[in-house]
Amino acid sequence: MGRIRFAVWLALAASLISLPTLAADRALLVGVGRYSDPAVPWLFGIDEDLAMMRKAALELGFEESQTRVLADSGARLEDVVRAMEEFLIAGTGPRDRVLIYFSGHGSQIKDESGDEPDGVDEVLICHDTWVNGRTLANGLVDDDFGAMLDRVPAGRVLVLIDACHSGTATRGLTTPRNGMRPKYFKYKGMPISGGGFLAKGAAAARPGLVVLSAAQDTEKAISSQKGSFFTRGVFEAVTRASAQGLPLSMRALQEEARKRIFSLVDRPEAVHHPNLSGDEKMSGADIFRAKDSRVWDEIEARVHGADFPVDMRLDRDQYRKGDKLFITCRVDNPGYLNVINVSKEDGRITVLFPNRFHENNYVPGGGLITLPEQGQGFDLKARDLGGVMVAVFLTRDNINFFRQGIGKSEDVFRILRPGRFRGAFKPGPRSSGAYGAGLAIAVIR
Repeated sequence: MGRIRFAVWLALAASLISLPTLAADRALLVGVGRYSDPAVPWLFGIDEDLAMMRKAALELGFEESQTRVLADSGARLEDVVRAMEEFLIAGTGPRDRVLIYFSGHGSQIKDESGDEPDGVDEVLICHDTWVNGRTLANGLVDDDFGAMLDRVPAGRVLVLIDACHSGTATRGLTTPRNGMRPKYFKYKGMPISGGGFLAKGAAAARPGLVVLSAAQDTEKAISSQKGSFFTRGVFEAVTRASAQGLPLSMRALQEEARKRIFSLVDRPEAVHHPNLSGDEKMSGADIFRAKDSRVWDEIEARVHGADFPVDMRLDRDQYRKGDKLFITCRVDNPGYLNVINVSKEDGRITVLFPNRFHENNYVPGGGLITLPEQGQGFDLKARDLGGVMVAVFLTRDNINFFRQGIGKSEDVFRILRPGRFRGAFKPGPRSSGAYGAGLAIAVIR
């Protein structure tokens, strides 16, 4: 069988920092723990891996609509290739980011093209990969994957591979033990080599491409019922950096994942060290995008899509720099009130209410609320020239943007990452998702 080749500004007491963005980014998450060929052993915790990576992608600024998940029987080779072609290659541009994640078995086959000095190609095992004599069919070969990556027009392509990809990793942990299993498939007749997946070839040197794999060439990545060790490290590093408002590079992610892996095992043979390759300059760049004016449009659309209106006004429609600004809201229904300011220039979201002086944002309804009122302990001032949008959201669910925001404990206001904003409006099993909203726009001259 042939292979397939593949957005005023308000003067705030808080320090303002950069935020990740949305844009037309794309995240493709692939997880395979169940395989159609009975010769391929099933893996633990792949569903946990995908759940963690969906949350991590949200923290990084990828919307649900920008994230595609392929799992088990939905992750056949043709499904992966189609997603690469239609979702990533045809769906992104030079300003966009792409995140590709794979969790599952890795293996190797004989090199058919003659481009590998060691005579071996690395393979990611899809749902329908099967043992065909002394080789594998329907595997995602490194050459094919690399060729497709070269065609992705996005300016930044981040690849995370949680799979074994070493031909020399053939000893120890060959059977499930203590809830762990190596993510490595060895079959009869498999060629042996020390090559790493996408560690060589033109794709690894593609500008903007960075590949972070779970293990070195001679090691095995480990899965468990609570998720794979590498993925758990990645997830915790991303969520921690997001919560603290800190930058995070792929190089730093490699180290954070390594530390987490070491903390999870007590036997040397179960330890593996994440491997980083690709664009050296991009490896040190923050994976949270710094600016995106389109967040303004996103929040405006969210206000217009509310279940009921909230009448809110600014005390005037034009300000001079340094003027005090007052916000009035008529709250007819009880709920949880959040007031945010959005920068049109770079999409920065600042939480004005609740804040450090008023962390409880539940309001009983049936009256006017003015921000700030005398004695509340803070002022809002027009800071820079340009447009100002202030948006108010009233939710039935207990949503508190201040607690979800980032900043120092002494800051009056906090910054809200777009991913946290989006996640707040996603209905859960115990939430209605219903909300009211309003906005006001003014100009600072």
